[in-house]
Amino acid sequence: MHVHAYDGADRRLTVTKDGIFTEEYRYNAAGFRVYEKSTRRSMERTPAYDAEGRLLPAVDNVCDKDSYLKEKQTLLQKNCLKSCRKFGFFIPH
Repeated sequence: MHVHAYDGADRRLTVTKDGIFTEEYRYNAAGFRVYEKSTRRSMERTPAYDAEGRLLPAVDNVCDKDSYLKEKQTLLQKNCLKSCRKFGFFIPH
């Protein structure tokens, strides 16, 4: 069973599944989400916003199974790499 915890402004703070932590969220003083972590997806993300408060393209901090930071990738790059691999394109390093 999933349990979601919220703060006083009704923003999601944590998610647990069967008593095990799976997601965490943090917010700045303006109410923007500034940190996301998901053990289920092995993802740690620090959302960024422009001067007008618009969400900028996401950057994931992809973690290995021990949650150590391995690399940062934009979602666009990740999706492109997945598509290239799916269709058998060679991806040079």
